[in-house]
Amino acid sequence: MFLFVSRQSPVTGEGPRDLFDMAATVAVFGQPCALLFLGDAVLQLLPGQRPEQACNRSTDEQLTLLAEGGTGCYADAEALRAHGLDAEALRLPAKPLERSELGELVARAEQVVGW
Repeated sequence: MFLFVSRQSPVTGEGPRDLFDMAATVAVFGQPCALLFLGDAVLQLLPGQRPEQACNRSTDEQLTLLAEGGTGCYADAEALRAHGLDAEALRLPAKPLERSELGELVARAEQVVGW
């Protein structure tokens, strides 16, 4: 499995979009992949985010297609709590993982790409 780790908030520029481009490329070739949102990156999962205002490109459609195509989606549970977010309110189904579980996910991955 390829694990793509996002650490940036939705308004930091092209980084999140580029990471999703890489994940889509891997997924289109039938390789299993997953997205992990750490820290402020969990804000990318909120409905109504408009990162294209900062970088002229939207990630909404891309994230939806990745999730519908079977890409696993995981969120840092500690960051969700710190931002007062409930996993049920996210625009994508993301499984919250505690810090102790993050290592297990990384260990299962054959390749880890972080941005």
